[in-house]
Amino acid sequence: MITTRQAVEVAAKLYDCQESAKSIYGNLYKERIGQWIEIVKKAEEDYGLETLLAGQKLIKKLSEQGRGIGVMMVGAAMVEILEPNKAEAER
Repeated sequence: MITTRQAVEVAAKLYDCQESAKSIYGNLYKERIGQWIEIVKKAEEDYGLETLLAGQKLIKKLSEQGRGIGVMMVGAAMVEILEPNKAEAER
C-alpha cells in the first residue's frame, strides 16, 4: 500500500518532469506533449493498467535504455492525463 508521503513524493516528481519539459520545449511543449500522451495511453491499453502504473512501466523501460528525455516526457504526460484541466490552465 502506498503511503500519503509516497504519493506526495511521486506527484512532486511528476510535476518536476512537467516543469522541466515546459522549460526545455517552451512554445513547442503543447505539440511535443501530445505525442507522449498518446504513448502513455497506448501503454495503458497494452498493459491493461491505469495511468500511474502504465507510466511507471514506461519510465522503467526508458530509464533502462538511458532515455532521460523520454522519462521526463512520460512523467509530464502523466500529469496531463491525470489532471487535464489544471495542466491546460498552466499552459
